[in-house]
Amino acid sequence: MPYTGPQSTGRGRKRQFAGKINAKNLDLSQFRACIQEETWTAFEGIAYAKALKRWIKTVIIQHYNTDGSIKKCKIFIATDLAITGADLYLYYHLRFQIEFVYRDTNRSGEPPALGANSLPVHSTTKA
Repeated sequence: MPYTGPQSTGRGRKRQFAGKINAKNLDLSQFRACIQEETWTAFEGIAYAKALKRWIKTVIIQHYNTDGSIKKCKIFIATDLAITGADLYLYYHLRFQIEFVYRDTNRSGEPPALGANSLPVHSTTKA
């Protein structure tokens, strides 16, 4: 997370990072809620990825138990800092749906829309 507090006076490099991210105990001064549902909440923020050596947009989704405690967390990232947290969540959601279609096609040998129980396909072109 970027450090936004007061810098120390004196010699040396200025402080650049505020610390590490704990997905189950988020620092709400660095993250804000972008999507809120009954059983989960998505938070967006900016973080530094050490492996990528660049700043990234981070979306952390916290799923809740019935008593309100955090059950699990999912983390989605993008290198485009201008993207919104809601769009990033939507892109990942659609990506996994597309991967499931490819997986089902490879297993059965035909696309799900062309299976035995699917609707007939009509063509408007003349033969």
